Amino acid sequence: RLYGFGERFVPLDQRGRRFESWTTDPLGVSSHQAYKPVPFGLSSRGYGLFVNSSARIEFDIGATSPLSAGFALEAGELDYFLIHGPRLTEVLRRYWRLTGAPPTPPRWSFGFWSSRFGYKDRKEVEDVARGYRARGIPCDVIHLDPQWMGGPKTWCHLTWDTAAFPDPAGMLAALRAQGFRVCLWENPYVPQGSGLYAEGAARGFFVRDAAGQPWLLPGWAEKNTPTALVDFTHPGAVAWWREQHHRLLKMGVAAFKTDFGEWAPEEGRYHDGTSGAEVHNLYPLLYNKAVFEAMEAHSPGQGLVWSRSATAGSHRYPVHWGGDSRTSFGHMASSLRGGLNLMLSGFAYWSHDIGGFIQESNPALYARWAQFGLFCSHARAHGTTPREPWVFGPEAEAIFRKYAVLRYRLLPYIHSCAARAAATGRPLLRPLLLDYQDDPNTHTLDLQYLFGDAFLVAPVFAELDDVRVYLPQGRWHDYWTRQVHTGPGWITVHAPLDTLPLLVREGAIIPMGPAQQFVDEKPLDPLTLDIYPAGAGACAITAMAAPIETSYQLDKRSLTLDIRGYQGQVEVLLNGMPAPQEVRVNGVRMNRWEAREHALAVKFPATGTLQLRLDFSA
Repeated sequence: RLYGFGERFVPLDQRGRRFESWTTDPLGVSSHQAYKPVPFGLSSRGYGLFVNSSARIEFDIGATSPLSAGFALEAGELDYFLIHGPRLTEVLRRYWRLTGAPPTPPRWSFGFWSSRFGYKDRKEVEDVARGYRARGIPCDVIHLDPQWMGGPKTWCHLTWDTAAFPDPAGMLAALRAQGFRVCLWENPYVPQGSGLYAEGAARGFFVRDAAGQPWLLPGWAEKNTPTALVDFTHPGAVAWWREQHHRLLKMGVAAFKTDFGEWAPEEGRYHDGTSGAEVHNLYPLLYNKAVFEAMEAHSPGQGLVWSRSATAGSHRYPVHWGGDSRTSFGHMASSLRGGLNLMLSGFAYWSHDIGGFIQESNPALYARWAQFGLFCSHARAHGTTPREPWVFGPEAEAIFRKYAVLRYRLLPYIHSCAARAAATGRPLLRPLLLDYQDDPNTHTLDLQYLFGDAFLVAPVFAELDDVRVYLPQGRWHDYWTRQVHTGPGWITVHAPLDTLPLLVREGAIIPMGPAQQFVDEKPLDPLTLDIYPAGAGACAITAMAAPIETSYQLDKRSLTLDIRGYQGQVEVLLNGMPAPQEVRVNGVRMNRWEAREHALAVKFPATGTLQLRLDFSA
């Protein structure tokens, strides 16, 4: 079986397919075309193939003959790597050593992002912000689509429409005081007739045609004017584009949605002499690199883009989202397939449009998509019509709140798993085959996935209340009922509309924080450790300046838990454990524990180094 090759909205196993590695705007998530083609794939035989070229590549993965796989590229030289594992996680780690490791995005980016196409003025933005806070629904980022610049003729000149958004610096500061950051939409196409176009054309910063004039793309939306493409092979153009972002960053903008980038012309003339046929696939990387590095220069460690197009190496400039899905369960499922394929192509973080992008959504679809979306590395609701949870009625709003509050409580877990991704070769969201490579039953599973080291997630992709879920080897706890299942094998999970099928791997330690309305609203106090003991376990928590180290040992008569590097209140939840005969904290007897419905709960203060010991009857 062969996997990866980019964000391909097709089943995981690419065997039997022929396709081009060529950046395209597929106008959806249901075709073989891709916003993010990546000439890197993995084999179930334990190796990876990376074709080191940005030219057009045609892969034939057992389509012409089931006996062979091959590729052909339109370039003058052949340069490729075979990367041995034999574990696929080791292949990914070696690929990252070759192409660069994915950085951990800023902690605030793991909060919820609210968006639509688009918020038309300042009042609408501020009303939406008040709506989240008044309803107790956590939210960190409000994204503004191109309307922040005015009408279509001004997309993209990177200048505020101050008639619709008066005093933008004041708006940004007021939202920041409420715990909101603001992300702005952009693309790399500058409209003819704007001041930015005149400056870029005069300085030679655009891709040129055969006559040496700016190459003009037709308008990509109704009433758009023709646009020129920034030439990111030109160092001066890169510095100029970065400076446009420095101006906005100084004003208080937190991030940029770097949309588009798929249309670099093959026939264009580029400053550094690279042919258009080789720049086309490379263009999204150069575009996102320029914006990401502008953010890093302004605020080190805070670099972040929200990008649609990509290629090999783009994983160094996260985050990427899945493009223009339609509002259907089918497109929801295709979105997940695309994300899992991308994770097998060397990426570590990924998101998609909760509710679907094109057309109106409906309450049941929105609720199911929210459950799925809030259990991805990054979570954003976005669409051509409003996507705020309260738009879909009280039941959908309540379901969204339930999972958003849970996500925010899980932020110490989410951030910790993300921080370990590059070292372990395990993206935050990933197909089961990465962890269970020796189980052939996992090799084609693309409608369920692992979320970090503890959770198996099986989103519901239809208006059904029962879902078939495959469990690999081991014992798995239903997160909601704490019922224990033993794999390998299939189970049926009852999942009414408010229930996302979630299974927890035995042995897991899940660090959780307090409920909050935005990231870092409150300190990590109390720290909850939700533990599913099995022999031994360990977890490094990176939610604070210094990591918190936790580990436990379990035998037939006792459980010993060590915590290092934390000061504050600790709540330990021990699932599936009998009542203890004795509880000791740092050797001092403390028989204060609570028997809850599914777990033992012990609360105590921690002072930097701590040991909890529970002794059970013989």
